[in-house]
Amino acid sequence: MKLPEFLLDLAKASNQEIYLVGGAVRDLIKRIEMKDFDILCSKNAISFAKHLEEKNLAEIIAISEEFCTAKIKWKINEDKFVIMDLATARSEIYEYPGALPKIKFPVLIRKDIARRDFTINSIVIKLNRSKFYDPFKGMKDLRNRIIRVLHSKSYIDDPTRIIRAIRFAIKFDFDISPEDLKLIEQALADERIIGIIKEVRGIRVGIELKRLFEFDYVAKALYLMTKLNVWNICALNLKINMKNLFKHNEIKSWEIGLFCLFIDNDPSITFEIFEKLGFTSRVINQLKKILLLLDVSKIEISLKTYKIIESLEDEFKECLFLLQPQMKTIYNKMKISLPEISPEELINQGFKGKAISDELENIFKKNYASFNYNDEKPAFLE
Repeated sequence: MKLPEFLLDLAKASNQEIYLVGGAVRDLIKRIEMKDFDILCSKNAISFAKHLEEKNLAEIIAISEEFCTAKIKWKINEDKFVIMDLATARSEIYEYPGALPKIKFPVLIRKDIARRDFTINSIVIKLNRSKFYDPFKGMKDLRNRIIRVLHSKSYIDDPTRIIRAIRFAIKFDFDISPEDLKLIEQALADERIIGIIKEVRGIRVGIELKRLFEFDYVAKALYLMTKLNVWNICALNLKINMKNLFKHNEIKSWEIGLFCLFIDNDPSITFEIFEKLGFTSRVINQLKKILLLLDVSKIEISLKTYKIIESLEDEFKECLFLLQPQMKTIYNKMKISLPEISPEELINQGFKGKAISDELENIFKKNYASFNYNDEKPAFLE
């Protein structure tokens, strides 16, 4: 396992002890491409970033004084660079489940490692000496393909780790440890966790769900989410419709994916959850329009209905047709039934005010009623 040369150069340029942490170390050990470069600083990440910038080795992209972190662009050569996140070693205390932690820094490296989510992400490399440090036996769990948290309160402290555990298990084809499965079950039965998105920042849950939908094995992950009752994080006794989600493999949007999953629940509950998860008003408005159109027996054939369907963005329109195939036929028939005459032409014929819209509606409905799919042309066009 050879470290990239630029990380060794980073260590040479450092003014303090620095460590490679998290997913990059895990990926190095697994011999897969390293993507996220998180650097842990023993003293102060911001001072290290400024030190590198002064030496013209890196460019500071962002700084957080509150968390004592920095994001830098490290120059590998004149044409190539890599983005790194620098963080000061810190400890975290969760005052209640799902809360943003209170932090303290700098602390000893071991204390920082102890706040990590899983053992496989707790392995660090001291770059100054190219030396591994593995206090929580993460390498053993990597070899045994096991997902395991570092302490028994981990899922209570941060319930989003439950979703993350499932994502990692499916992504890497690992097993969640038997002990962790019990801890997850206990956490999801805890009254403080049920519906927690309403009490804390649901956007954090939304971020994890979005990541879940971004990889190829989302079906397996969502099945495991449902099997373990992870949806308790959103609300108790949610009805999950897996069939709707996987009728078609073209669903790309995580918002539409969740909408398909939650379609059988009370809309007021569903949309409250969506707001907490961070759905934008634009997305929610599009999804509400879909709900209006799903019950074909209640659909009024009118220009207003056509305009509602037409106002749907392409991916939401496809979702409507996926969930209610009849609506695609109705929509296409409506499209062909649109009046060819314009409001201006009706005005020239003597129509005024509401009579103009009434006449357009009458023409539209007459065209729609005369349409026959068995005809080569609609009757009204002959």
